[in-house]
Amino acid sequence: MYQNFGNIRYQFGGNSNSQSNGNQSNSPQQNQQQQPQQNTLIQNTQILPNWQQYQQPYQPAYQQQTNQQQQPNPQQQHYQSPPQCQQQLPIKQFQNFSIIMSKQLGKGQYGEVYLCLDNTTQRQYACKMIAISNQQDVLKELQVAQEIRGEFICELKYAGVSSNYLYLISEYCPDGTLKQYLQNNKQPSIDEIMRIFLQIVKGYSQSIYSKGCVHRDIKLDNILMKDGRPKICDFGFGKFLDDVSAQIAQSYKCTPLYGAPQITHTHNIKYSYKADIYSMGILLYQMTNQLINPNQMKNANDLNQFHNQNREFGIQKTLKFQNQVDPNIKDIIYKMLEYREEDRISIEDLEKRVEQICKYLRNPTSQQFTDFIKTNNDQFGSKEFNGWTYN
Repeated sequence: MYQNFGNIRYQFGGNSNSQSNGNQSNSPQQNQQQQPQQNTLIQNTQILPNWQQYQQPYQPAYQQQTNQQQQPNPQQQHYQSPPQCQQQLPIKQFQNFSIIMSKQLGKGQYGEVYLCLDNTTQRQYACKMIAISNQQDVLKELQVAQEIRGEFICELKYAGVSSNYLYLISEYCPDGTLKQYLQNNKQPSIDEIMRIFLQIVKGYSQSIYSKGCVHRDIKLDNILMKDGRPKICDFGFGKFLDDVSAQIAQSYKCTPLYGAPQITHTHNIKYSYKADIYSMGILLYQMTNQLINPNQMKNANDLNQFHNQNREFGIQKTLKFQNQVDPNIKDIIYKMLEYREEDRISIEDLEKRVEQICKYLRNPTSQQFTDFIKTNNDQFGSKEFNGWTYN
């Protein structure tokens, strides 16, 4: 039975091929191993006309192109078993979706993500399967994800529940995470890096901040890539607030490296949406410094030392850059990583400044960028803006 809430189609109860004998498993893979006799294997030819492609380990699109250029000589290929021996693959049916259990796309705090297909359209999606034992926690993610839509958001398409699992079926991003994308694009230009970051900022501003929501877990692994565009995903820590700009007491929710000092370094946990601005500052640092952590932090002691120095000496004397970074980009990173929220740049100013830097990078002699420097002079209190001076 379908129920509709906004743009999300929900389906409750349903024809999942895996039945339960009362035992719960936190991992879909573990559940398959414990109850192999109760999982029905679907004939691939009934679901996937091109089912042979799913016999190979999952690879993002950018790796597939490389591998196609390195096809081995047919005479050197290993013998393959006859088709009748390869006729079945572990595919789990839920309602109108076929979940390819051999194609794990990722793994999160509450569940695992698999490639899945709409049986009618053959369109690919990503299916997050969460054990019912974690359902209450994940319902919070569902509440946020169903409201957050936009060009730079990995949108939730369908949701449903069976006797064992909650299913969240989202947009499929074949290029992997932002981290994987940058690792495989060995020398991305600073223009491309800033273009991607601007789209992340716009996605946050237009689809999250404007909805009165905080994400609380922005990081490299929670940005997916599709057709060269970033998609913010994983709203497991997301939360709607009456006033996202107000510092209020909230729970400890973040990935420590990306966590603002108000979350990870103080006992009185009060913070606003500017905790997400801090996370984006760490993100941009990594993007412009070959994915290295700020000051090469490796553990909790390093993180605590970083926050102590930031509070005592300021971010400009604390943060060390590994690469030669444009002084304008450095300035934005500094403003995002200010220790005190009051000193941290707002989302409106951040979007404006990143947009202008992108324009400058495309056209370094742009009069428009010079005008931008002059317009914002009062805020900086100097006739020098990150190395550029004007008369």
